[in-house]
Amino acid sequence: MITARPDELGAIQMLQRIAYFRDLGPDRLKALHGQTVRRLYRAKETIFLEGEPSPGLFWVERGRVIIRPVSVDML
Repeated sequence: MITARPDELGAIQMLQRIAYFRDLGPDRLKALHGQTVRRLYRAKETIFLEGEPSPGLFWVERGRVIIRPVSVDML
């Protein structure tokens, strides 16, 4: 059983649905949740550009993302 605040519980349950995190126990999921930052993006908004250092791990909770290579000429 996971002991968490109601908003935290929903986020932890969402993490459990991601195959990468599925085998983590409650304590590790709770710790992982403590490191997460929820970000909302508008349609067609750039999340990051190819070649930039990774700011972390992303997952899509709702919606979809298009991944495409971008050349310097396109900026």
